[in-house]
Amino acid sequence: MTPAERDLAATGALLLAQGRRIDRLSRPLTLLAAAALLLAPLLPVAPMRGALIPLALVVVLGLGQAFYAVRAGFDAGLFAALGSDRPPATLARLDAALVRLRLMPEAKAGRTLEARLAGAARLLRRQAAVLLGQLLACLGAALA
Repeated sequence: MTPAERDLAATGALLLAQGRRIDRLSRPLTLLAAAALLLAPLLPVAPMRGALIPLALVVVLGLGQAFYAVRAGFDAGLFAALGSDRPPATLARLDAALVRLRLMPEAKAGRTLEARLAGAARLLRRQAAVLLGQLLACLGAALA
């Protein structure tokens, strides 16, 4: 990889590392919503029925966000390795390993670094969108 490509990969790794911040915001929402759903039947007064669906949505979206967080974290590690002064592999070797581990379909092998970074940025935007959905569902539960 050229120095410019390594810089690009390292920048992509830093961008994807922001997914940890999104995850740190999402996990407490998910856990609180799950706890509220589990404890609702034990409360002496019946909870507002209208809050149960938004709370369930918070939990489901939280699970989706956790998936995106794992993916973003994995990709951040890959881009950090590619951006290091001694990258462990070429893109072709990385593709071969990912295909062999069934972490990437063969059809995606051979993409440029720019295409990979664009896909990673989409992943991060989706993760943020799921967090936004969680926040809106929390608002819906609070207003119910």
